Parts: sequence; C-alpha cells; structure tokens
Amino acid sequence: MNKQKIKVAILGVGNCASSFVQGIHYYSNSDSEEGLISDVIGGYKVSDIVVSASIEPEAFGRVSVEAQAMQKVIIASNIGGSNETVIDGKTGFLFQAGDAKSLSKMILKVFNMNDASLKLIGTEGRKNIIQKFNVEKMCFSTYSEYKKILN
Repeated sequence: MNKQKIKVAILGVGNCASSFVQGIHYYSNSDSEEGLISDVIGGYKVSDIVVSASIEPEAFGRVSVEAQAMQKVIIASNIGGSNETVIDGKTGFLFQAGDAKSLSKMILKVFNMNDASLKLIGTEGRKNIIQKFNVEKMCFSTYSEYKKILN
C-alpha cells in the first residue's frame, strides 16, 4: 500500500480511543500527531472516513447516521442501528462486530478506493439519510406509534 496522508478524527473518549492513539504512535514511522483532533472543532468535517466500532448494539446508531449526513464514508459494526441505516457497499461499509481483522480489512479496502468512489459513497449516504429521516416521515412515524398505543 502506498503511504498517503489521511485525516483521522477521534470522537469520544475512554480506553478505546486511548488505545487507538497509542497504537498509531507505536506503529507509525512518524512522531507527528497531525490529524488527531478533538470533536470540539468538528470531527466529521475534517475526517475522510468515520469508524463506528461498537461491540454492543446501539438502538439508533447515531454516529453512522451523522457520518452519512455529512457525506463521509462510514465503516460500522454490523449490529444495532448501524445495521439498519448503512447500506453495505453503497452508503458505507459494515464489518463483523468485535472482529478486529474484519475491521482492518474494511479500513484497508476504503484506503485503497479512488476519490470518485469515496465521493459517490458519501453522496449516496447523504441521500439515504435525507430519504429515511426527513421531518415529515419522522413525524408521521411518531404519530403512528402513538396511535397504536392509544388504540
């Protein structure tokens, strides 16, 4: 694989984020921390890809939805809300939850994609979110659920 500069945004804190940063430093040929930023300055805007490596199902999978809305390539574990919001291969990519090799293969796949393909996935992701989560549909869905409960 050719060495190229990529931008990584780490959103969130804790052991996973800390281990990720330590791993980058351990395996890197460079002492630079360029690209490692806080979400305070807008992690999605400056990142090329977004990884949501959940090992337990999330009810909604907000990170996957937000990444698609921002036209970013999302790589997400295939559980919970991400499994329902990401169209694998079209609006992002899903990997086997809890499987580091599956995640690393998916990251390498995305790193080796050309710019036009990455842009198309971002565009399709944005269309997907606009189609699924527009205000009218969400209001109707909420109304329908209330109606079921009350009847």
